[in-house]
Amino acid sequence: MITRLSLLAALLVVATGCEFLGVEEQESSPSAALYPVRVEGNWGYVSAQGRIAIAPQFVEATRFTEGLGAARSRANWRWGFVRPDGSWAIDAQFSRARAFYEGLAAVEVDGRWGYVDRSGRFAVNPQFTAAGRFREGRAFVRTADWRWMYVDTRAARCAARRRPNGSTKRPVVISPTAAPSSTRRASGATSPPTATWP
Repeated sequence: MITRLSLLAALLVVATGCEFLGVEEQESSPSAALYPVRVEGNWGYVSAQGRIAIAPQFVEATRFTEGLGAARSRANWRWGFVRPDGSWAIDAQFSRARAFYEGLAAVEVDGRWGYVDRSGRFAVNPQFTAAGRFREGRAFVRTADWRWMYVDTRAARCAARRRPNGSTKRPVVISPTAAPSSTRRASGATSPPTATWP
């Protein structure tokens, strides 16, 4: 019965292009060919050929990215990251976890989001109420005072502007290290950059 369910789930994954799992782009590494599958209430991983690669043992699981998959342990109901062989690369210690992008994964600890690297060390300490994935060196985050902004991999805040009506939709990203020429003072010093809305 388990084999039939596994095969059916794998065929469904392959046939639909994994869109129902949120797969957006394919990777060329072998771990990219592992997909989460639920069998009898437990989550594990199957290969693209439909074989069980990691036995179903998790409460929840996400797809593999950059060689690791986020999984929720049955032992403590916490999230961590597993290797393609099923061993823990980063122990299950987070309230929530998202997939790796550009070497960092968003994780939640005590109600605050931060980012860990592949070794499990915090690259950006937990300080945000929401956190998106990194793309082109930046990630969209929400601060404790509900301001949306981008941060880069060093946690430098790149934009924190609102529209006059209070909306944070479509912010313009301003790099804190590169002020526009119009903000340069005669003394050579620069004033803080400002954002404009399209």
